[in-house]
This record gives sequence, C-alpha cells and structure tokens, in this order.
Amino acid sequence: TSAGGWREIGRFALQYAPVALFGWVWLALAAFRGSRFALWGSGAVVLILVLWAASVRYTNGGLFYSLRVTSPALALGAIAAGVALASTTWSRRSLSLLAPALVALLVIATLPPTLALPKNHARTPWRAWPAFTPHADPLDNSADPTVALFKRLLATVPRERVGIVLADSPGFQRRLAPLGLDVVPLWSPQADFLFDASLPPAEVARRWRDSGITHVIHTKWQANLDFFTVHSRLARPPLGQRMLGETALTAVFAITLAE
Repeated sequence: TSAGGWREIGRFALQYAPVALFGWVWLALAAFRGSRFALWGSGAVVLILVLWAASVRYTNGGLFYSLRVTSPALALGAIAAGVALASTTWSRRSLSLLAPALVALLVIATLPPTLALPKNHARTPWRAWPAFTPHADPLDNSADPTVALFKRLLATVPRERVGIVLADSPGFQRRLAPLGLDVVPLWSPQADFLFDASLPPAEVARRWRDSGITHVIHTKWQANLDFFTVHSRLARPPLGQRMLGETALTAVFAITLAE
C-alpha cells in the first residue's frame, strides 16, 4: 500500500470507526496486563485485519469498499469500548462524568461522517449530504443511460435473443428488473466457467450455451478492466464480445461464439 493509501486508511478509521479504535486500544492494554479475554479479542482483531489486508488487491470497489471485510473487527472493537467504559471504576467525583462525556464525544465525532456517506462530509455542504437530500424513486430508471441502452436493444432485437446479463457492478439486478432482465454478478456459479483457465474451448462453449448469459456490462473501473483482461475467457476463443454501446461509466457487449 502506498503512503497515500495509508493516509486514506487512517482518515477512514478516524472518521468512521473511532469507537472501534478506542476498543482496540483497550483490548491491547488489557491483553498486555494478562487478561485472557482481551488476548483472545486482540488476536481475533489482528487476524481479521490480516485477512482484510490480503483481500484488498482482489476488491474491485477500491480501498474504502474493501474495508467491509473488517466489519467483525470493528464490531469487536465497539463491544470492547463498551466493556471498557462500563467496567472502569470512576471513583472520584471529578471523573464521574468522564465516561458519558467520552460516549457523547464519540457519537458527535461519528455522526457527520455517517450522515454524509458515501460522500466526504468535510468537502460536501451539509445540505448535499444524502441524509438530507430527497431520495429518488428506486424504480425510476428513466435517466439511467445503461438502462436506456438495454431499452434500445430490446426494441431492435427479438426478446429471446436477450438472455441473462453478466454485470461486474452491484445494482444492475434492481436497475434492469423493470425490463424483465435477469442479471448475475461475476461470482455467480453460472459464470464460473468464464474464469476457469483449465477448461478446453469446447467445454467453455457448452457451458456458455447452458448458462443463458448473452450480454455483459463492463464498468469503466481500471481494476475491473484489468481483471477481465487477465482472467476472463470472454475475449478469447471460442468466445468473443461485440460492443453494443457505451456510457460514461459502462460499456455493454453481446457475447458471441466463434463457429
């Protein structure tokens, strides 16, 4: 990870997970003092973070999206923070309000980033935060250029020639559902043959016919494009791709078979 990547990780942790960070620190200190509970908790957190670090290079959604793998570690940290605040003896009167003050501070610190997700609250006016803007009708795809491509396709070719659509980005299942189209993600068992380099061409062709997949949506993210270039059988015999159209963010292809 580059220095810029580590800075982003630090920013994400401070903005979105200060409670978990507090809990991790408490777990580490308690483990150092010999607490078996804290030792197991610290080990679990470290293991989860190691698994996350190993998964980053395989995550198409980028660094922020990859952090979903750390969810168990964040949950453990939040639990540990609660245990720390509940179990600490605040004997002196001057410290009696320290625990609720810390809780209030953590809530105040995490509220703006949460309300602004997925935008950066520091760079976005609060009136433009998703929490304060009207939600669009989730079934209204009239302004979606990728959906418009498929509407034009369905208007020009017989419906039976448009089968299952393979997409490398989440959300297309919902977006194309009003058109009566089924969408499967890259990790669907229906598409595993497209990424199996050991299969002979004849078997790839047979599985493609059986899968019902006729079209593919490529999102114009470099990580996605690199993944397809290196691992996919779509652009290698016996399969091929014919572009039907593109938008600023996507490209739609028909899958072809070399006879």
